Amino acid sequence: MFRIKRRRKLILFALISLIIILASIFAAKNYFDIRESSQSVTSISPGSKEIIYPEPIQDGPSEKKEVPQEEVSGVPKPEKVLLGVPFISQAPNANWDPLHEEACEEASLIMAKHYLDRTPFKDIDSADREMTDLVHYQESNNYGPSVSVSDLNQIAKNYLGLSGRIIENVTSETLKEELYNGNVVILPAAGKLLKNPNFRNGGPNYHMLVVKGFDKDNFITNDPGTRKGENYIYNPDLLMDALHDWDPVDILRGAKNVLVFGK
Repeated sequence: MFRIKRRRKLILFALISLIIILASIFAAKNYFDIRESSQSVTSISPGSKEIIYPEPIQDGPSEKKEVPQEEVSGVPKPEKVLLGVPFISQAPNANWDPLHEEACEEASLIMAKHYLDRTPFKDIDSADREMTDLVHYQESNNYGPSVSVSDLNQIAKNYLGLSGRIIENVTSETLKEELYNGNVVILPAAGKLLKNPNFRNGGPNYHMLVVKGFDKDNFITNDPGTRKGENYIYNPDLLMDALHDWDPVDILRGAKNVLVFGK
């Protein structure tokens, strides 16, 4: 009888130990699943901001860590920033008529407005109405089909009540700093220099798009010139080379200016 009771206790102890081990394994798996999924986010809610920092390097006892200059002040440089800017094409219903062919500025401004208001687009038709109403406002106020970032800033103030900032002589680092601070950037460009394979006939002479983030290799944009423009990535050198504000004589003479909106 004593042997039977002892055997039962041993079996019970073994079962409890097995349950504890399995629970620990399951908890660890969930932790790594959560970590991995959080690193692969590419689309976030309107108005929000995602910042990812690189994992710290674990040095051996004899290794000397080289501290990057940007970490000296105690603020590490982010590896990725992504703003929750909702996307809309400048031709939401694939109607590339003369109005929509020139609506990149309006689409970019409407996207920035929804980011600041933290609102998604209700549907394609309502987004199209927002954009075409803005086009008609510009036409009635004697703006041409192409406008500079300075003109667009004035339109944003008068029509949407937005207050933007013009930044001149922009660099890649300037853009990253604005994005890190949660500010959305509208960037004017010589469209053909963007070399976007989704553009027809090599792209427009003049174009505008939204810069919404960056990772270690690229800038992340919402490019309204194509239905595939959400989270479209551009090489920094290519984007900075294409960056030109509106110049009615020669777009390549256009200044390196952008329009920034912050919360």
